[in-house]
Amino acid sequence: LRLFIKEFWVRGLLCFLFMMVWYVLVRFSFYSPMASDAWGAPWFVGGLLLLEAIRKSYYNKSNSAFAGYVIFFSFVTAIGNMFRESNAVLCILPFFILNPLKNLNITSDKLNLSQGVALFRDKLKLYFNRQTSLLFIPVIFIFFSNVLISRCISPIDPGAYSYMLTAVSWLYTKSLAEYLLGIFIAYGPLILLVPFFYKQYKSLLWERQELLILVILSFLLGFIGGTDTERITFMTGFPVILVLMGISIRSIFNSSQRWWLYILFILQSISYRFFWNLPDYPVEKIHTPFPVFGFMSSHFHYMNLYSHFGDFKVQVILLLEYIILLFATWYILYNKVVFKIRRRSYHL
Repeated sequence: LRLFIKEFWVRGLLCFLFMMVWYVLVRFSFYSPMASDAWGAPWFVGGLLLLEAIRKSYYNKSNSAFAGYVIFFSFVTAIGNMFRESNAVLCILPFFILNPLKNLNITSDKLNLSQGVALFRDKLKLYFNRQTSLLFIPVIFIFFSNVLISRCISPIDPGAYSYMLTAVSWLYTKSLAEYLLGIFIAYGPLILLVPFFYKQYKSLLWERQELLILVILSFLLGFIGGTDTERITFMTGFPVILVLMGISIRSIFNSSQRWWLYILFILQSISYRFFWNLPDYPVEKIHTPFPVFGFMSSHFHYMNLYSHFGDFKVQVILLLEYIILLFATWYILYNKVVFKIRRRSYHL
């Protein structure tokens, strides 16, 4: 966080939000001790820290340090993959520290098939010299890590499940509404600030394309990864999305619309359940309270917290609330609405 956000209070706030996420990591580990996501997160962050070291050593032309960091990164990625299979996406990111998408001038009236092939070959040459060929080592480590994992697993019916077929099936079965609600639940109302401060961080994503690719992969995996959109999206994208949220929070805090940030903080505390425990599961049939960006109670069906498993009416209400909040955020930021409290003076 310190690489991108200087303000200590913003970094502290992001760390607090990270710890208060109810469906993974710290809180959920007490609710379901068998979950392994909490162990995958530090290896994921460790991999990203090593990726930054790889980037610096590459541009500093320190070949020995570059090779050492790549090998260390490969071990960290492979070990993390044993806790969370989504950690495997880290092996793709080193290819983008070279910023291969930079200086691409693709226009439909100029680019034809032969030019596209030539452009692809030019970019491919970046990875076949003595130094950058080392970037394939993490991919090899992930391959053998998956082989080891498959050897340790004894499936009941090997032909009953396929990663690829399941991913393709989710492209057809998961609705856009369910997917968007899953993202909103994953990051809370503060995520709505991110699109409106794109100019503040677009250069960051373009100069560090590995971060851009990680965001894209996190949203893709959240869509095709199964029922737990919230968990999968968050666990593969939280390091970057939290940075973007921090930049957006800093920007609105320094504007005249700071008052709206305070309102979003209140709604975030409800969505992330700051003041309520997770409900027991399973439970008897009980009354479901009216949702307001979440449930201000601990007595309801646990599955209603998720975009895929929750009651249809509950999920519709939550999605409508987020859409209304999105348009309210747009209106306030676009029109620069200022909230002023009139002070009355009393004379004796």
